[in-house]
Amino acid sequence: MKLKSFDGLALSQYEIDDDIPLEFGSGLVQLPQLAGAFDAEGAEQRRQPLVISRKLEIVESSFAAVDTTLDSLRARANLGQRWLVVEMRDGSERGTWAKLKALKAAYKPEYLMYLPVQLTFEVAWPWFELAADILYLDAGWDLDDGVSLDPHYTSQAGDGTFTINNTGGDRITRGLLVMQGASSQPRIENVTTGEWVQYGSELSSGETLVIDIGTQTAMLSGLNVWPDVAIGDMQTRLFSLNVGSNLIMFSGGGTLDVHWARVY
Repeated sequence: MKLKSFDGLALSQYEIDDDIPLEFGSGLVQLPQLAGAFDAEGAEQRRQPLVISRKLEIVESSFAAVDTTLDSLRARANLGQRWLVVEMRDGSERGTWAKLKALKAAYKPEYLMYLPVQLTFEVAWPWFELAADILYLDAGWDLDDGVSLDPHYTSQAGDGTFTINNTGGDRITRGLLVMQGASSQPRIENVTTGEWVQYGSELSSGETLVIDIGTQTAMLSGLNVWPDVAIGDMQTRLFSLNVGSNLIMFSGGGTLDVHWARVY
């Protein structure tokens, strides 16, 4: 993959050198009086924040134009998180929110109508989303061509099982579990991963419970009901969707909507 644009500004493709390393935090725990360490994570991996670098040359038709392009890059270092787009080898695009944390542009007299520049981006949420999954609202809640605004959600009315197929490149750990009453202690279990989450009280008809599995919050009609949410004793997270097919079981009555986005 190669960097394509940042905050809508096309990045120069002259003499590019991109580094997008994927690193993981260590789960090794040293035990007293024992050699080596205990692997507390097992098959799990914790992604570190991404630190992405891009070397490039700004090439323009005049000296002033080089400075103008450089100023446009510098200005984006003061804007907080902005959308960073990368292009895959097949021409598809992925994106993530990133901060431009450093810009180096060492000048030498021989740099006339070009200037070598090095950019450093930081990504707190270290995943990319497929640009084709991101739709933009143009009129009402649905797009004019009839495509739903949210392309990745599954609904279940009443107790039962259904399947969610995660066709992304990594486990999904962010999304929404939205339940509408009437329901009694609704429970959602991903049979594939063994993870479950349950609300330990009642939902009246017309009430909506929203559990955010990314921020780990539970809101019922604007009120915090997190203390009433339970998960499995051995779970290290609230809920997730594994890569591939996930068998989901819903019980307690009412309706359930599961919203998610593919990540890579």
